[in-house]
Amino acid sequence: MRRRRAVAFAIVAALMAWAGVSVARDSAPSHAAKAQASLQLGVAHPAEHYPPIGTKPIIFLVLGDSTGRTVEESRISDSIHLIGYNPQLDRATILGFPRDLWIPIPGHGTTKINAATQYGGPQLMIQTIEDLTGIHIDYYAEVGFTPFRTIINDLGGVVVNVPYPITDSHTRLHVKKGKVDMSGKTALEFSRSRYGVPNGDFSRSENQGIVLLSLLTKLHKQFSADPRTILDWIGAGLRNTQNSIPLDQLIALALAAGQLPPKNVNNLIVPGSVDNVGGISIVRMSSTANALFKDMAKDGLVGKK
Repeated sequence: MRRRRAVAFAIVAALMAWAGVSVARDSAPSHAAKAQASLQLGVAHPAEHYPPIGTKPIIFLVLGDSTGRTVEESRISDSIHLIGYNPQLDRATILGFPRDLWIPIPGHGTTKINAATQYGGPQLMIQTIEDLTGIHIDYYAEVGFTPFRTIINDLGGVVVNVPYPITDSHTRLHVKKGKVDMSGKTALEFSRSRYGVPNGDFSRSENQGIVLLSLLTKLHKQFSADPRTILDWIGAGLRNTQNSIPLDQLIALALAAGQLPPKNVNNLIVPGSVDNVGGISIVRMSSTANALFKDMAKDGLVGKK
């Protein structure tokens, strides 16, 4: 299961690389470019000092938004993952949050976690997750699901190891068990399906991780064969990127992702149980989640080091 949930880290690598070149070409995007951004990258706390990559664990928040061609048109996060990377140990952890997780959102009471971006963009989601987990976030990436499809296509598709056959009439997904060469359209359907899967919202979050790990596997394989292929990944995301991460940090993060072996990624989902509030299906977080959060806050990793 570990190899299936690291979708986010590979996407982050590609997104960060794309933004790096974008920044080099245009360090001050116009207002119109910002409004049309399909990918948004940034530092979680702009006033903080960020040491060189490799000196401390890094926490990255990745948000996949459900609808729209741009980030601003989306703003309801159906995919929420924390990625912790420990450069000294060359290991990473992906921690997925079910989108229906019922938690307090600062200033908005208790509701589903995926509403945080709708209420206050990535900054409110950052605050929400930091308050919930005690994990300090360094960077974030936010991408609309429609642009996600284009990104996958620009990278030549991705081979995904599907854990079980899925037929979902809502997303119109029909895939067999085993390795499937997916286009952006199929990868998006796979990432969004919660019907025809064993555990609803939990399975959807897990499958999003599967896609991320599949991308990491592809990036790592290509980078190992020829480090220059990182430029292809960079080129895939040059268009419509809004970025506030310094170029040197972007390049360092992308190179780190390219060298991280997929087998060194531990992938988890925040544990919980399905419940109902006022006729609305929700996920209540298990008390055992606190141990995961505490573990990840220490060094970016959960479980066996």
